[in-house]
Amino acid sequence: IALSTFVENLNDIEGISASYIDTGNGAALIVKSEPGAENSIRMAVTPSVDNSLISNISYDPENVVLDVAEKQIQAASDAHIVIDGVNVYRSNNVITDLLSGVEINLHTAVSEEEAVKIKGAEDKEKLKDKISVLIGSINELKTYLNNLTQRGLYGKEAGPLAGDHKIQGIERTLNSLTTSPISGFGQNRTYLSELGVKTNLDGQLSFDEDIFNRFLSVQSSSNGKAQDILFQDRYFSSSNAISVTKFDNNYNPSAGSYSFEITSNSEGNYIMTIDGNEHTLNSDENGGFQTSIFSGNLEGLKLNIQESDISDASTGTIYVGLSFSDKLSTYLSKLIGSTGELQNHNDTYEKRKIEIDEEFDNIEDQEEKLTDRYNLQFGGMEATITKWKSTGIYLDNIMEMWRNQNK
Repeated sequence: IALSTFVENLNDIEGISASYIDTGNGAALIVKSEPGAENSIRMAVTPSVDNSLISNISYDPENVVLDVAEKQIQAASDAHIVIDGVNVYRSNNVITDLLSGVEINLHTAVSEEEAVKIKGAEDKEKLKDKISVLIGSINELKTYLNNLTQRGLYGKEAGPLAGDHKIQGIERTLNSLTTSPISGFGQNRTYLSELGVKTNLDGQLSFDEDIFNRFLSVQSSSNGKAQDILFQDRYFSSSNAISVTKFDNNYNPSAGSYSFEITSNSEGNYIMTIDGNEHTLNSDENGGFQTSIFSGNLEGLKLNIQESDISDASTGTIYVGLSFSDKLSTYLSKLIGSTGELQNHNDTYEKRKIEIDEEFDNIEDQEEKLTDRYNLQFGGMEATITKWKSTGIYLDNIMEMWRNQNK
């Protein structure tokens, strides 16, 4: 097989990029994979004939003496960053899921003495604009629903869905979402009113910038940040030794705070008890421990702990913060779509319409049958009356004849 064809075949493999160059002393094959330790490349070649050139293409990253020393230019590895004493690993040098609203670009390794301080601040004006847009959208939806369900009192025209319990239920849920506390972002729960989002007497929302500015000036780890509470879900631990991530968006963990305790059993295994449920801590590829949770309030979350830090994380709290916008989006997703509540409600209306049409058809059939029956009965009655009239005339004639004979 030609080297060019071999390169084309390699490029057909997802996650692999291959090329070759003329070094002036022969051809060099260059093979790259996606970033991250889990994307390490291993190549095994079995030539149909004894061919040392083809065999030389094989590569095993565990063969340190030959393959790594002679063929490896850059080892597959994860980016490693230590933030506030917590070891964090990512497959890419561009990290966007570590700090809310912060993108970290890693260019070179540094020593502990060269550690970089990361300082971020929320863009207050942009955040205000996002809040205003969010409030405006909710108010438009509320106005639309109100127009649909208004009862037509005091001379107003009734809405097409006046008295519809499903739409009224949607209105109540929206009101509940905007007035219920938001938990999981710290020790305290937070209400939208504390961020300046107020519910007026007519049900519409308004934004008080003065209250919002006061919240920004005092926000802390006890109640969370405004940006997160409104727009960004957060999963974290009270212990810096534990990192919390969501590994599958198909799971829906429940917002709140959950106490944990780490102990070791008689077999020497670490057990993490979270909110009364036990989870075994398994060794990971970085020499630490991890556990993935597939059910319960923390479903879909993965917890990582470095071995050197596990003694510092014996007790603490896991926080699951679901933002207001996430709650709103989740609820609206349940409403719309081919299997949403609104579609099901519409299907109920369509079914009822068919039933009413069938009932109307039955009424028309009964009306036609009753008409035929009454026509037949009235025809018989008319014939009887005509007969009675003929009999009366006959009797009148006889009586007249009798009177004439007696004169």
